Amino acid sequence: MLRCFDGLFCIGISYAVGRIGCFLAGDGDYGIPSNLPWAVSFPHGVVPTLARVHPTMLYSSLWEFAIFAILWPLSNPSRRPALKPGILLATYLIASGTARFLVEFLSRNRVLSLGLKEAQIVSLAMMLAGAGILLLSTRQNRDGHEISGGVVVAAN
Repeated sequence: MLRCFDGLFCIGISYAVGRIGCFLAGDGDYGIPSNLPWAVSFPHGVVPTLARVHPTMLYSSLWEFAIFAILWPLSNPSRRPALKPGILLATYLIASGTARFLVEFLSRNRVLSLGLKEAQIVSLAMMLAGAGILLLSTRQNRDGHEISGGVVVAAN
């Protein structure tokens, strides 16, 4: 059952392109002020700022493109040895969640609870879901049979 969800990592490429759109529009998703050489301002953005800020949208895009570049070759169905079902999805959730969690430290979003921003809480949930899927997809019973979705199936 997990195999049918492994291709979901491809949504990351859409997210990456969307974040570039956010950057080009200057939609206010930018980060805190910065003196780094690549800091930018958005004087004509949807949410204008004259301050030079972290382009957090581009940070997210670069990370998502990198995740895609790593996972795409691994998704080849003729890959040997074949990945267990769920590994790609789990890896994507953990990697994407980690990236968003870290980028949020540079964002202007308000702290929601426990010193974390809303996106960081969602990111933690993504990482936990990824870890759960990873455990489920790699778990085996005592007879060496793979347990997938609570159903024992023959090991490869």
